[in-house]
Amino acid sequence: MPDYKKLFTIVSVFSVVCVAVIILLSILLSANNGSKSGSSTTATTTTMMTTSQGSTTSAKAEVCVTPACISAANLILSNIDRTQDPCEDFNKFSCGSFIKNRRIPSDAGSTDTFTDLRSNLANALSDALEENFNSDDTEATKNAKRYYKSCLNEDRLETNGLNNIINVVNNELGGCSLTQANYNANNENTFDKIVKFAKWGLKPLFDVYISSNPKDPESYVVRLQQASWFLTKKTYNESDPVVIGAYKNLIKNIFNGILPSQDLDQKVDRLFELEKKLALVTLDAEERRKQTYQNFTIVNFNKNYTGFDWTRYIVQELFGAHPEVAVTENESLLVVDFGYLRGMLDIYQDALANNKDDLHNLLIWSFLKPRTGFLPKKFRDFQLDFDKEKSNSLNFLLILKSFIDKQKDELKNALDFLKI
Repeated sequence: MPDYKKLFTIVSVFSVVCVAVIILLSILLSANNGSKSGSSTTATTTTMMTTSQGSTTSAKAEVCVTPACISAANLILSNIDRTQDPCEDFNKFSCGSFIKNRRIPSDAGSTDTFTDLRSNLANALSDALEENFNSDDTEATKNAKRYYKSCLNEDRLETNGLNNIINVVNNELGGCSLTQANYNANNENTFDKIVKFAKWGLKPLFDVYISSNPKDPESYVVRLQQASWFLTKKTYNESDPVVIGAYKNLIKNIFNGILPSQDLDQKVDRLFELEKKLALVTLDAEERRKQTYQNFTIVNFNKNYTGFDWTRYIVQELFGAHPEVAVTENESLLVVDFGYLRGMLDIYQDALANNKDDLHNLLIWSFLKPRTGFLPKKFRDFQLDFDKEKSNSLNFLLILKSFIDKQKDELKNALDFLKI
């Protein structure tokens, strides 16, 4: 059977290259006739085509030559390696120059054409949130600005940061044995704990959110995929003793600052091993690109992927509190990352039976890990120490980046319910 997915990818990339070539021709034509064309935003190109019978025909097409179109064409052409034969290695031809000219940032595990877009978005969002209140601001916008400014108020972080985090961890998320002296995991229902996390927009084991429907971009669908808060899979696979040791020290230092305990080292070691198991069943970027998605109804997915009550979780707990959003067990559920979900359910069931306390500690750590920037300076320094070991360079923008990333996550979570 033909590999239609691969064929479609090749055709798509080839189409992009063709468009780039056409735009380049239009730019050259526009340059030659610049004095005649004035402020025109289009150019007419003539393409010669030879039919299968040997006759030659010509076709004229209007091509965009606005600054935006020219900029887009330059971006495409700058990524192409024209020294490569596309018939021999189309990937090197279409992306070779990008690979040669780009370097992976010291604080990142990868880079692509969307890296700059994400960075520009973060900068634009930062600028918008730093502005003072104005009469056009909605209440949601005002709250977002307050939230952002509170994150950068170091005096408040020093005096209230730790107490605020402990309050959320113990009173809203149920706590764990690393944050409460008399905690007993057997007295807390794990499903209910995960629901508490979800209602705070937290996704420790899997991610459920609203996305556009790939089969109908005008509509929205509930989507289920793997969690994304882990370190890179490569980090766990290579088991670099320096990086792993620094990561464990980070966990120990954070929890020791909350509740010192004699068995902290042993608990953190077990927490890390459980985290590693989950991280190693995640799919990396290449695996995710190759996989397909599948639509289920929620009730059918619940029957096929046992070990967790998906129907109750999605229908009753996530959307039950929002009667204006009609989600039933027959709602379509777009599922990706099947391999991770199978592995996660096996690990989850084993942890429930054999190391429930470690599982609850891990859930709380998944909340704390991206929020060290909301804690007093000594905790932020713990994070910077780890980042320095991990990247071998100190990036002073990591704290600001953490705030911006969290702001985007919170805004996305708030907007999801408006889409369905």
